[in-house]
This record gives sequence, structure tokens and C-alpha cells, in this order.
Amino acid sequence: MLLAVAPLSACARCAPGRVGHGVARLTIRNVGAIAELALTDARCGFAADAVNLNPRIDGATGQAGTVTWTIEACEVEFPAEAPYVSEDCNGTTTTIMGRAVITARKVVQGLLTGTPENPVIPAGPDAVTLQIMSAELHGFSAETSISPNILTVVDGGLKATLRPRLAVDTEHGACSIPTSNALFEGVEYFPSLVHVKTDAREFDVEVGRSDLTAINGDHSGYENAIFGEIEVWGGTEVVDGGDEGLDPDYERDFFHAGYQCKAGLAQPVNFTCEGFLAPVLAQNAARLSIRTLARLATVLDADTKCGFSSEAALDSTQRSAPVGAFGTATQRVDGCVLEFPEGTVVKEDCVGVQTVMSGKVVVSATKAITGRLTGDRLTPAVPVNDAPAVIEVEVQAFEDFAVTENGSDLRIKQGGLHGTLMPRTAQDAERSGACGFVTGIARMSDVGWAAGTEAQLDSSSGAFDLELGDTRLTAVSGAWGSDSNLLDGYIEVNGERFSLPTDPADDGLDPEYDAAAYDATWQCGSLVEPVSFACEFEAPLAQGTAQLTIQMAGALAGALDADARCGFSSPAVMAAARVEGDLGRRGAAVTYTVNAPCRVDFGAGTELSRDCGGVATYASGVVELTGTKVVRGIATGDPSTPIVPTSRTPAEIHFSARAEGLSVWTGQGAEVLTAKQGTLQGSLAPRTGIDAATGACSIATPVARFSEVAWQNANLRLTKDGLAFDLRVDRSSLEAQNGPGDVWENHLEGSLHMEGKDFDIPAGGHPVLNPGYERGAFFESFTCTPGLSLAPDDEACDMYQVLGENAARLIALSAGTIASAVNADEECGFDDFFVMVDPDRAVGDEGQHGLLEWSIDGCGISHGPGTPSGVDCVGVETYWQGGLQVDARRTVTGLRTSEYWIFDSIIPSDPASVRIELEQVGLNDFSVWNMEGGEVYPTQGVAIGGGTLSGVVMPITAERRDDPGRYDVATPVAHMEHLRLRAAPLQIRSGRMTFEVFVDDSDIEAFNGSYAGVGMTNALAGHIVVDGRRVELAAPLVPGYSQADFDASYMCDGVVRARVAPE
Repeated sequence: MLLAVAPLSACARCAPGRVGHGVARLTIRNVGAIAELALTDARCGFAADAVNLNPRIDGATGQAGTVTWTIEACEVEFPAEAPYVSEDCNGTTTTIMGRAVITARKVVQGLLTGTPENPVIPAGPDAVTLQIMSAELHGFSAETSISPNILTVVDGGLKATLRPRLAVDTEHGACSIPTSNALFEGVEYFPSLVHVKTDAREFDVEVGRSDLTAINGDHSGYENAIFGEIEVWGGTEVVDGGDEGLDPDYERDFFHAGYQCKAGLAQPVNFTCEGFLAPVLAQNAARLSIRTLARLATVLDADTKCGFSSEAALDSTQRSAPVGAFGTATQRVDGCVLEFPEGTVVKEDCVGVQTVMSGKVVVSATKAITGRLTGDRLTPAVPVNDAPAVIEVEVQAFEDFAVTENGSDLRIKQGGLHGTLMPRTAQDAERSGACGFVTGIARMSDVGWAAGTEAQLDSSSGAFDLELGDTRLTAVSGAWGSDSNLLDGYIEVNGERFSLPTDPADDGLDPEYDAAAYDATWQCGSLVEPVSFACEFEAPLAQGTAQLTIQMAGALAGALDADARCGFSSPAVMAAARVEGDLGRRGAAVTYTVNAPCRVDFGAGTELSRDCGGVATYASGVVELTGTKVVRGIATGDPSTPIVPTSRTPAEIHFSARAEGLSVWTGQGAEVLTAKQGTLQGSLAPRTGIDAATGACSIATPVARFSEVAWQNANLRLTKDGLAFDLRVDRSSLEAQNGPGDVWENHLEGSLHMEGKDFDIPAGGHPVLNPGYERGAFFESFTCTPGLSLAPDDEACDMYQVLGENAARLIALSAGTIASAVNADEECGFDDFFVMVDPDRAVGDEGQHGLLEWSIDGCGISHGPGTPSGVDCVGVETYWQGGLQVDARRTVTGLRTSEYWIFDSIIPSDPASVRIELEQVGLNDFSVWNMEGGEVYPTQGVAIGGGTLSGVVMPITAERRDDPGRYDVATPVAHMEHLRLRAAPLQIRSGRMTFEVFVDDSDIEAFNGSYAGVGMTNALAGHIVVDGRRVELAAPLVPGYSQADFDASYMCDGVVRARVAPE
């Protein structure tokens, strides 16, 4: 507001008329400033909660009335150093300073809403009146950035009435946005002293009284006007504004631009809002009518007391055709009484929005479902398209019933409602992909209210009483075909009919509709994704049949493999197994064959297997099985285990099964495939895991590759979720991977000829074998198998590590046996008299600690197989045979004596006194093996066909009981290092198994037993090169080592004073 004071001559009192006009104009600016402070002050003004939330309301909710707010002696003060500053849309600032004590009343006429935050919707652009009943002013002024003129009320006061003009808002179309257009009237001064400042001069003016009216901007047919009278210096001056009006510098467009950036202001700005509410209420009542019908239908469908899920409704099912045929199943609900306590949550959508119901309804309805009739009470028909159901609803009575979502509801006090609902369905993962998932998309038609229905529309804007009558609505929620967010028809509200939309700018069922956001509210749960409305019924059946066929194939192959009567595990089949390949060598195979049909009767239900989670697989009925199993790997010569696998997929099973009423299922049998008759054949290659006991990949797992799985002339029954479907499958060709394979994971593909049609598998969607597959859970289902560890690749199963370790163990056994033989040999070994009396080196005199060292060269030693070379205390016999050509050196440290006998000439004084260096040992058909009492085959043994051996053997001896301090009792405890076997063919023997390997080279360290003095226990380290493959060694020398058992093997003859102290 630009208010000017006319230039004055040197004598201000000489021009009282001009002064009166100037003071009057600037007074209107100050009144505007007082009003702004009163409206915005949050301490004692109208913005204070104590004021704003406690108005006086005259009238009934939903009806026209008035709301009055009052402030009493609200004191506001803004010193010069901290003034109140505001800015309009033009950037013009208003600066307010001084102190004011304000008593005022704000009155709004309009529609009473009943909400504390917004108790009234203004009835029109002039619905607000601000009465400043008293404003005591002290040093009070208002200055604008576009005018140098200032009026300061030094001491005094005034009263006034303001009527700001309200513009239409964007939210409701109501007049609720205050503009700068305002009517000032009854502006009356109390006796006051004011100070006028212009760009030319300053002076004081005594104001006695006034009666001013002004128009700021445009209001009541006037524009930029001021008139009335004012007393200055004791004289009354008439104010008429003249040609200059209220603001001599007034420019219309600039003035209106000053408020057009206000939030929520409709553009272009307009003040036409009388009668806006009725069409808005009608539009919203129509929207909420559709929501009420839709939510009621949903609740009625799920209700088990008297709705469509009740026993009475299920029993009322009428079918238009026989079970299995296409037709319609119709159910009826009559007089169902639904009661909802206040705040009952009946639904929560996928984004967390809750539907809350309260009140009571009495409803009757009919539901007709079209599809393939199942005979099941809960699912009487399986949909064949995406619009299988039609629900006709008739509400006979409402009692204070409401459906609330997102803070809005239509509360029906009494009356009736009718309409028809057709929900759209999509493919459901829990129903084999059939269109059984009810989406949020639906068509509503013929929706109407009974005449005289009484309702209350509650929203964030308030509560409004409505009388609903003749109504015919059609709607689509979501997007369906060419229709999206549709609302059409007419509705009668308070005796007036409204055609929809009532405002073309506010059409649609949901005014804030966004397709993606709406779809997100229902796209969760068992919905197949990506969402598909393609509801061909047979394709999901073909997919389900293919998936369960693989399950049946796996179960039947497992049954044939495990059957000990006539399957692969039967004595007759195992005895007739055909082995191809060289004994002990890689590249061999064994074939088991079941030619005569192996008839298996599973009865009413036999458990075939149970996984680590307790989920069992069952079979019932009869099947006749034939087939072959081929296992590839190393030929062992053991009839019970003729092949040791060398890969993680060592076996392939080919089977053929002729079924008679055969069923296979897992768990509770939610999905069952039954072969009434027909033949199923195929192949599978199970992946194996490592057996901790043997190191071989010999434990079968559920990870398996299926190929050429084929039905021939089969009559099947697929049962899923309690629904049974009889199917004719003439042929199939399926490939699958259960779990993770080399190429696929949880994969299924192929073809199926069913019901006279060819179906590609997958029949829509992804090529998934198990829809509920999750890799972690899959592994957890079988990794509890005792002794099982998973093989990461074929290399982990190639047996090089296992055979290398076992070869190293047997080289250590050989070295120990050879050292013992050389030490005890009387012909040319260390027990030869001439060797004993002629040591190579002697250190120390009699009675001193010293050493003796002997060497032998070219000592030829041989041994036959008949007599064991040693027997331990638990009956384990050690044998060796063959020829040795030995160069060796022995060193003994201890107490020197004057005797020449070997242990008399030097007495070992600690357990580690002896060191035998096998400098070179030529091996000629050397064999060594252990035999346990009563066994026919060796527990372990090796035949070395040639080559040379070198290394160091350091036996750990025990203290003699009858001669303390003398450590010359032999024990099996020994430390061996740098065992080098070169260019040697080995035949490893374990029980009846034989393995052939070639040792190119080795460097082995081993410790047999345990000794604290060395700090080693049962260790095998170093490396060995087997069949050209280097194998690193870091393993126990004796798998399953027990210190107690080891000690018992030599603590039995009474000679040993104490066992060798273990680590």
C-alpha cells in the first residue's frame, strides 16, 4: 500500500485539509499492520493455540453458522532494533515498530465442519470480519519499502473493522485465501498524538476523533478509495480521497501481483465460490459410495459367519454343469448381519493403508463364479479368464455404518445400497498360475442408494450431513482395458441431482490417482510377477504337471536305487554288475542292470525320504521299475564298492516305471501327482558330496540333472490346494536341474502333450522347477547328512588328494618298517656283529655322554610273506615282503660304556637318542601291510614295484622299567622327515580295494603318535607328486587317531616303565 502525504508549506497548520487527508491515508496502513499482528501472533493473538482451538461456534455441524475467535488485551511490541518485517509477492517489505495492546474479534460465516483445526468453510469471499475493538498504541508505526511517508502514533489508539476479500483455493474450490483486497470501515481514533514524517519534513498532529472508510484494492464495487472525516488540531476535516484515492501511486496490476504467489491460491484468481460446496460434496459422496460397496463386498466374501465363506453359503452352491466341465458356480447369502465395533481393521493393503469399519449392516448377495468346476466347496470353480466372478450386493439396512480410509469416510446412519461388483483377477502363484488372485482392479455398476438414505460425509474439511436418493453409478478402480479410474453416472444429494463429474477438472474415482502408486497397493502376496491377466487354464496345469513329474522321477529313481529286494541294491543285481576298466585305474565304470520288472507296492503311503528340515517325501500305489545305473571312477576290485568316484557327478541312472495308481508328494501333500496308469521314463545324474570317512564323493545329494523325462499314454491326476484335475498326457520330453548345476539352477524346460494340445515348458513365466526355491534353504535341506561336505567342483572329487595322502601315509609306514628291518638285520644290517663292533665314529669316554655312529652300504635284505615282522599289543600284525638294497647310517647318543654290545656300548639316555638315515634304499617288489586279528584283507597296505627311497627315521624309545634312565625300549612313536620316494609304481590296498598310482617324487615329514619333546602329534606334512599331480600334505598321519588307543598298542609287556610323554 503506497500512501502519500501531500507536500506542505512551511506552515503545516496552514493546510489542515491536506494534513487530514495524509493522516487518514497513513492511518489505514497502520490499521492493516495492527490486523496483521493480531492474526499472526502465536503468543496471545489469533495464531495462539489457546485462541485458535477455542472459538465460539454458533450453529450445528454440517449446517451454516458462524465461528468467532476473540483476543483480549494482546500486547505486542517490536523495538526499532528488532522490528516485525513482512514481504509480499512483489518483494515490497512492511516494517512495523512500537507497542500495541489489541482487543479484537474474528468472525467467519460459513459451513460448520466439526473439526477443531478447520471448524468452518467460509461461505463466500466476504465471509470474514475482523473487528479491532481497541488498539492502544505507543510509538507505533508501519513503513513500506516503496514509500518514504510514515505515521507514528506517539500515544493514543483506535478501533476499526476490516473485511478482507477471500479468493478461491485449489484444494476445495472454497474462498479461503485472504488477499490484499480489503474494506476498512468504522476507523475511529481515540484522542491521539501522531507524528508525520515525509521525505520533506516532520511534524506532530493532534488527532481528536475520526470516522473513516477505505477500500484497499478492489472491494464492494469500489477501488482504491477513502472517505469520511477526521479531526486534526481541533478541527474536523472531510476526507474524500479526491482523484488520488487511498493510494495516490496505486497501479492495479502491481497491486494484485502482490498477493498472487500465495500458497493454495487458484489461478487465475477468482472470488466466485458461492454454492461451491454442494457439487463437491456430491462428487465425493459418489466416490465414497463406490468405496463402500467395494469394501463391503470384500468383507462379505471372506466372512465365515454368514458371508460367502460361511457353511451356509458354501452349501448353497449351485452348478450349471458337471464337475470337471466348464460352467458357473453360484452361491447365495441372505440377510447376513455384519457388525463392526468402532475401529475394526478389516484390511491392510500392500503399502500399509488400513481399511477400518464400524457400525452394522444387513446384506444379501449373490456370487457367480465361471470357470472349470472343481467340486471343491472352497474353490468351486477355477477361473479361465480375468473376470470370473460377479457379485450382486443389496444392503437392506445400515445402522451408523462407516468405511474409513486415509481419514475420510461416508457414515451411513440409515438407508440402503445396491450394486454389482466384478473384480479383476490375475495369475496366482499359490494356484498354479490360475487367475485366482483378486487384484485391486474392479468394475462396479448399477450402484444406487435407497431413497431417504441419511449419511454424513467426514473428511479433513469437516463433517457434512447428506440425504442420498436416486443414484446410478458406474466405476472402474484402477485400469481395465480402455477404462482407467472411471466414475460416471449421477447421484442425488439433499434433493438435488448431480451428474458426474460435477467439475470437469475434478473427475475420476480417485482424484489423486496414479496408476503405478495404485497398483502398488495390491501387488504383493502370492501374485505372479510380472503381473499377468492371461488366464488360460490349461497352461498352469501343464506347468504344474511338468514340475511334479520331475519330483516323481527323482523319487522313483531313488526308490529303484535303494531297493534291496530287486533294485540296484539287491544282492542279485550287485553280483551281476559289469565292471569295465583296469583294476586300480581311473576311467573305469560299473553298470548295474534291473531287467526284470521290480514291483514295488507303496501301499496307502510309504515314506521314501526325510530331509534335514523334517519334510518327508511319500509314495502310494504300485509301480514296476526297470533300469540301469552306471558309476564312473576308479575300479577297486571290491564287489561291494567296485568303483570309487572321481567326479562330483559320477553316476547316471536310467529308469522306466509303469505306474498303477502311483502318487508322489512331499510334506502335507498340498501338491500331488497321481499316475492312474502310464509309463514314465528318463535319466538323472545326481551330484555327490564328499564322505568324510573315505574322502570320496560317494554321498548322493538332491542336486541332480534330469534328462529325457517322458510320459507315455498316461492318465494323470494333478491335485493342488485341494483341487483335483484329471489330465491325459500322451507324451512329454522334459529337462530339469534340481538345485544348482553346472549350467542351470532350479530349471525346467521341454514340452508336454496334454489334453490333445502341445505345451512348451515353461508354460509362461520363467523356466523354474520349484517356485518356492531358495538356494540357502535348499542346501540346508540335506547338508545335515552325517559326514557330508559339499564338493565345490570336480577337482575336489578327483581323488588325487585322497590317494596322495594315503600314498604318503604308506610311504611313512614303509620307511618305518624298512628302518626297523635294517636295525634288526643280523646279516648286514645294524645288528650284524661286525657292524656293531666297528662304529664309524665314537664320541665320549666311558661314563661320559657321547655318541656312536654306524653305516652300512649295499645291504641286501629280503623277507617272505608268511611271518609277521611285528605284532602290537592289540593284535595288529605288520607284514612285509620283497627285496631291499640299503645304504644307511645310524646314530645313537647317550651314556658311553666299555661294552661293545650295541646297547651296552652306549646307553640311550632320552627318548630321542636314535637317528636312522636311509641314505638310499632300492626297492624290489616291496610290500608292507597291516592285518587286524580275524580279518582276511589288510586294513592298509602298499606294494611298491620299484624306485628308490631315502629319508630320516627317528624312533622315540621308552624308558626301561627295570633300568631307569635307560631309553632302549622300542615304541611305535617315530619322527620321519625328508622321505623321498622317486619313480615308484604303488599299489595301495585298503580292505578289498586296490588303487594303482605312480609316485614321481615326494618330500614327506610324518610323526607317528605324539611326543612332547618334539611337539608333534600324528602329523603328515610336505608334498608328494602322484601321477604327475603335486599334492600338498597337511593332514593327520592316522585318520581317527586316539591317544589312548595308540598308547595301548605298545603298553602291554611290562618292560616299559611309562608311556612316551605325549604333546
